[in-house]
Amino acid sequence: MIDLNQLQIIGEAVITEGAILRTRVGGYSMFPYVQQNDIAWIEKIDAPLLIGDIIVFKAGSKIVAHRLLKFTKVGTDIKLLCKGDSCWRMDAPVDRMNVVGKITQIERNRKKTDLTTPRQRKKALIIARLTFITPITYLTVRVINKLSKIL
Repeated sequence: MIDLNQLQIIGEAVITEGAILRTRVGGYSMFPYVQQNDIAWIEKIDAPLLIGDIIVFKAGSKIVAHRLLKFTKVGTDIKLLCKGDSCWRMDAPVDRMNVVGKITQIERNRKKTDLTTPRQRKKALIIARLTFITPITYLTVRVINKLSKIL
């Protein structure tokens, strides 16, 4: 049996050392951009974080991958404000020290998408700017898909 806490520690250590961690994604909070069972390539952050990046951070006992929407100052600290693309609410502000890495590639059906290309960066920025419309779009698409199966 694999101890998930130990696996989390090993994953963080791999990223901290500069290696790439490839892991299968669970959950639907980043749908449709990142989907259940996609393989995410998580890397150490060497360059400044950018609005639209999908960052991986510790939130309590969980590891979360959500989109960076903005930076905010809380007292003397700079916090990161993030949200899953299909979520209604923002996450609690994230301390920079809780950031483990960022997703740089997604594999789906053996096809890789490099999230660092100029085209994908523009797409990420647009998604970040339209973040509060995205859950409505996601819900609409789900309803249309279900209706099309019925009709």
